[in-house]
Amino acid sequence: MGALQANEVVLRNKDGKSLTVRLVSITGDKLAVMRESDKKQFTLDLTQLDDSSRAKVDDWVKAGGNMSERYVVDVSTGKSGRNSNYDYDDERIVSMEPIAVVKNPDINVPTKAAKITVLILGRPVNERGGYYVFSNETFDLPSLEGGKQKAFQMKKFRHSYDDRGSYKFGARYLGWVVLIHDPEDKRIIHSQSLPAPVVGKFGEKFMTLKPMSYYDSELDVIKYANSFSN
Repeated sequence: MGALQANEVVLRNKDGKSLTVRLVSITGDKLAVMRESDKKQFTLDLTQLDDSSRAKVDDWVKAGGNMSERYVVDVSTGKSGRNSNYDYDDERIVSMEPIAVVKNPDINVPTKAAKITVLILGRPVNERGGYYVFSNETFDLPSLEGGKQKAFQMKKFRHSYDDRGSYKFGARYLGWVVLIHDPEDKRIIHSQSLPAPVVGKFGEKFMTLKPMSYYDSELDVIKYANSFSN
């Protein structure tokens, strides 16, 4: 992260109006900034800043502050499964060893160092609109040079479910959520999920979810006495 990234700066435009913000990134003549009071991020036109403010931005760039917040993420589950060996039993036993890959799509600008949180989600057999968290892990994401990528190997886990027998339990695999966040102010820099609408609905609330736990359609905790995961 840039030397000035953690500090607020006062910028003025050519009309003398001032604004206190944190500098985030530059694309062409567009300067992305964040207002600390409400964490709102917006864009300023560099050509409209006065000379003193332009100098502050130039110093920030020279210190390494202009780093990209664009990422492309993919997650492979490494999923394998089998049926139970017991006769007349519809139980499924599924193993997963997920890998999350983060890529910098900008070949000219490195990304910021950040944190990445990856969740592997299931759909509870007995709660059709709910969620089950198979895994939730956070890693350090280093700065990536242009076009480079970084893979994160998650812990292997195994779970069982039965969605057809008389005794239904467990959860089927649903998808994943990835949140890339600033290690200092906890701001979500990038989010991505499969299915795609999932992360947009709840955003940073996913950060609070616990592994091997069930949640309803609004991500409130629910409990099942007849479910297990190992």
